Amino acid sequence: MTLFTFIFGLAIFLMAMHSLEEGIRQASGDGLRGWIARRTNSALGSASSGVIVTAIMQSSSMVSLVVLALVSAGVMPLFNGLGVVHGANFGTTMTGWVVTLIGFKMDFAILIVPLLGLGAAAALGFIKSKRVIGIGTILFSFGLLVFGLDVMKESVSGLAQSVDMTQFLGMHPVVYLLIGVALAAIMQSSSAVMIIALSMINSDLI
Repeated sequence: MTLFTFIFGLAIFLMAMHSLEEGIRQASGDGLRGWIARRTNSALGSASSGVIVTAIMQSSSMVSLVVLALVSAGVMPLFNGLGVVHGANFGTTMTGWVVTLIGFKMDFAILIVPLLGLGAAAALGFIKSKRVIGIGTILFSFGLLVFGLDVMKESVSGLAQSVDMTQFLGMHPVVYLLIGVALAAIMQSSSAVMIIALSMINSDLI
């Protein structure tokens, strides 16, 4: 792992989170607040929204971070946000089904450049509208958020190949649980850990 690369990615990530909150505050109005409230006005509605969005984006971490920004900006109540986050953790299992059934995983990182470009164009203020500028800031920040996460994940991309998992064969299930927790915390991608586990199962390693 390149330590400086990871630190730079973290700095970009934190800056993007701050900018995302500011953009949401600028762009949010009664219409947006009302729409979010209607979509997440119940536990089932909040959870189903999290499932659907995460199934599309293939990143429960990203959904959770956006929800955190919405809650911090006062656009979404905390209770509704918790429902969306819980749903996101169900939605992220879609990655496992996609990999298992067709061996393909969506790469959301391909949208980094379009998000940064469109966001920057709108945020520059050519259209004199606070809401448009706010939306541009949101898009640009979201692009930075994805980029920061991608940089951090790339900096530890060799972790799965460098760890010999065969030494953990036949151990207590709790050990495997802790390995999963540690890998997901380091790689910042439960989907990546899931794919590693599926590959090991397919290869009869576990």
